[in-house]
Amino acid sequence: ERPEAKNQFILVADDNAVNLKVALAMLTKLGYEAATCINGREAVDLVAASLRSGTGATTREGPRQYAAVLMDANMPVMDGFAASRQIISTHGTAAPPVIALTASVFEEDRQRCLEAGMVGFLPKPLHIDELSEALARYARKPGSENAIKIIAGNGVSTGE
Repeated sequence: ERPEAKNQFILVADDNAVNLKVALAMLTKLGYEAATCINGREAVDLVAASLRSGTGATTREGPRQYAAVLMDANMPVMDGFAASRQIISTHGTAAPPVIALTASVFEEDRQRCLEAGMVGFLPKPLHIDELSEALARYARKPGSENAIKIIAGNGVSTGE
């Protein structure tokens, strides 16, 4: 369990039930709490609701926003690229960092993720050490920089 994971809430968007289960198990092992959804439209709506009301989840300590979104690139209804673009364009500096999850290993797909506003890139199958590293690097800590500043500050981030 990582100390920085304490009280951080992650949204996982993936249309594959097995991938969701694996991601949740890894996040739990790392000490994070998480919510899930099965398409980009739901991710957009959940992020909007958490920013509007401050309720990504309600705990004993009160409502929380998402520290990061793990977003599958290819989902039904709305894919991860469109969802990421909409989250960033709608919420700007308030948007949580979006980290791509994809089975593709091609550089053009990595570039497409970055162009959609995603700050990092995790290949599938997911590995706990890579997930831990990406969240330590990109997940928003209270009062930390937002996704737009991370992208601007790093130039083009590869998520490596």
